[in-house]
Amino acid sequence: MRRTLAALLSLILLFSLHIPAFAGDVFGQYASELPAEVAIHCSEEALNVMGVEDLDKLVRMVKYRAQPQAAELLRTSFPAFEEAARNNQLGTRIGLNILYDDNNAPMATVVWEKNLDDEDRFFLSYIININAFTLAQRDEAGNLIRDPETGMLHMTTDQTSLDAFACILTHEMMHVFMDDYNRCGMSGVVDPEVEFLPAYPTDEDVAAEIAAYEATVFPRWFFEGCATMVEDAYIVMQQSYDELMTFGGGGLDGWYSPEGLRFAFAETLLPDGLEPEEYEAMADMQSCYDLRVSAYVSGYLACQYLAELAANSKGISACSYTPDGFETIDSAVLRSGLNDILRMLHEGVTLDDIIYSISNGRFYDTEDFERAFIADDDDSAVFTAGLLNYYLRVTRENGRSFPANGSVLYPFDVDYLTQIDCTKNAQSGLYQIIDSNDLVGSTANLDGVSDAGKSLSTLTYRSGAMLGAVPAYGYDGDYSYPGDPAYIYGGYY
Repeated sequence: MRRTLAALLSLILLFSLHIPAFAGDVFGQYASELPAEVAIHCSEEALNVMGVEDLDKLVRMVKYRAQPQAAELLRTSFPAFEEAARNNQLGTRIGLNILYDDNNAPMATVVWEKNLDDEDRFFLSYIININAFTLAQRDEAGNLIRDPETGMLHMTTDQTSLDAFACILTHEMMHVFMDDYNRCGMSGVVDPEVEFLPAYPTDEDVAAEIAAYEATVFPRWFFEGCATMVEDAYIVMQQSYDELMTFGGGGLDGWYSPEGLRFAFAETLLPDGLEPEEYEAMADMQSCYDLRVSAYVSGYLACQYLAELAANSKGISACSYTPDGFETIDSAVLRSGLNDILRMLHEGVTLDDIIYSISNGRFYDTEDFERAFIADDDDSAVFTAGLLNYYLRVTRENGRSFPANGSVLYPFDVDYLTQIDCTKNAQSGLYQIIDSNDLVGSTANLDGVSDAGKSLSTLTYRSGAMLGAVPAYGYDGDYSYPGDPAYIYGGYY
């Protein structure tokens, strides 16, 4: 059952690189004949393949049910977000675009763009992209089911598929919340009032900008790990977790061990027949070779461990033992630890300093943590083995419909994917989808917010700690930036 379900969800929950694709006004003279919200939010490609009635159902399901529930779930689950909402530090609106892409495009993405307002101040615009292809009806083998008369696709009514969509949407909405609440590290912009690069930047100008960006932007494993913590991704990434066990000698019916995990994260120890780059992706959390592993598995586990360290710094642990000696993990404690990390970042403490503080100096900074996590650190290996073994014990319980739930929004032993009900109407004052299929500017008021990224905060920047460095945003010219492609556009998946 576990493998069949994992295979099904793997077909549904597709991960790929971000695609800033917007439909625009594609219907021309036919727009007046369409339901208003289909004309606004849906691409012509989607209409040609799925049809008006099903796309109208899809738009309404996202706009009035799933997305506002996801926003409210995150607001009420994290006290930091609730406080920010009261202080107008989170946005109130966002765009929605329904596209159709059958070329391994993801189910949902959030795309953002860096802009300047009329007073030359930096701000973000963002949009949710939903791929109708991933929400079409399929048979048990995963093949698309077409209408025998029209050849058109219909929107799925399968409950597991809709629940899986709700999980992905929650992941994407976590990105949106962090875009506003932790904007410095998410965008790589350390000071919203710094001017553009000059019209003809010198090599020194560009080098300074890159230096500031790289010192500010969160590593991918961190922002994807945080988003994966609120999504039930454990079931989707089951193959990777099985590989973690088998690499360490546990076997598919065995258990995880700290020694096995260290072996799996050691770049120099390669099992027979495995290519080095495939193996190293597990340990290299910055790897672009296999983002599924480096960001969604290693990053997820790393963020869970950082949340545990944050809880430990308050004298609390998510780990406890039953009378018969089995370890259990309290998701609420890890959720609270993540809340504390996000709050500290929002208040101007860099990720480097947070990691140093909550580890009592065991990890010097973010890069030191990346290097040592599991591969060269006993405590992180012990915690991770305990977490994964707890997931296994829950998963192997008789009578379950689903494996353990890997989201910190729920107890790990609940037997469902999500509490979001895609058939239930809901409202939220945060990130309401407005009548736009394009980027929508954030309404978050961040005046006076300190905020921090990986190694820089607005406070350290303004004090001259990186004198002369310019953040990476807003340069609209012919110059091709080296390094990270998200200097102007950013996106999550």
